[in-house]
Amino acid sequence: MKIAIPMKDEERISNHFAKATHYLVLDSKTQQQISIKTNTDQSCASKEQTLAWLQTENVESIYVKDIGRHYWEKLTNAHFNTFRIARTIRTITEFWSGYQNSVALTDTKQLKADQKEKQSKACCHQQTTSHPISDTKRPMFARLRKISAICQQKSTVASCNTEKHCCGRHHG
Repeated sequence: MKIAIPMKDEERISNHFAKATHYLVLDSKTQQQISIKTNTDQSCASKEQTLAWLQTENVESIYVKDIGRHYWEKLTNAHFNTFRIARTIRTITEFWSGYQNSVALTDTKQLKADQKEKQSKACCHQQTTSHPISDTKRPMFARLRKISAICQQKSTVASCNTEKHCCGRHHG
């Protein structure tokens, strides 16, 4: 069976599939390298070329440490089996001694959250009373934090009718 592994360099396995510098195709029975593809950039076109290359090499399974949801969906739609290997596996030698314990990735819940998803969950899905502007520690936002605190304190005042700030008062 032909398998593919993303590589960080000549010896180390990449931590993330899309960020690999090259990809190895190996024979799982003989443990021999069959072919290699260099990944010169991480553009969408390069990802499509990698996917096409994996198909022409007749790869059946791909072993990764991490993979994004979109790339995983592309691989799954192209009928590749995707497995997660332990993050402690760093080299091909370590891979051969531990890849049987890999976990099949069959659901998006098993994947690492994308940065955009993490940011949206932090704003929309977590119950929190904090606000990104008032929580920032940057000096340029010190005045905004002060105004925000005053607005929060005075937002229950019935006489706040103007639209200069969130509570309707001008805070100088």
